[in-house]
Amino acid sequence: MNEYKITSTKNKETKALEISLQGHLNISNITEIQKKLNSAIKKSKKIYIELTKVDDADISIIQLLAVLKNNCNESNIEIDINFDLNIEISELFSRAGFANTII
Repeated sequence: MNEYKITSTKNKETKALEISLQGHLNISNITEIQKKLNSAIKKSKKIYIELTKVDDADISIIQLLAVLKNNCNESNIEIDINFDLNIEISELFSRAGFANTII
């Protein structure tokens, strides 16, 4: 099954919206993930996104994060994206040439 999980909480100290992405971050779920992320970023001027416990990922999540970061920068929304990925998915990000684009 291609399940994913998105959680978001507001950090009272930093006032940042902290978003966690987990599970299957691939083309099967990308439309839903995009809708949820776009909705979430409307709530804050400072966003922290962390990818952890990623079971599967493909180019679609990399492209989504790159576009999201670009849109946030254009809207003066501070965004920080961090990864805790297994070796296979980390290599995908590197081979795709997007790792440096979205970090």
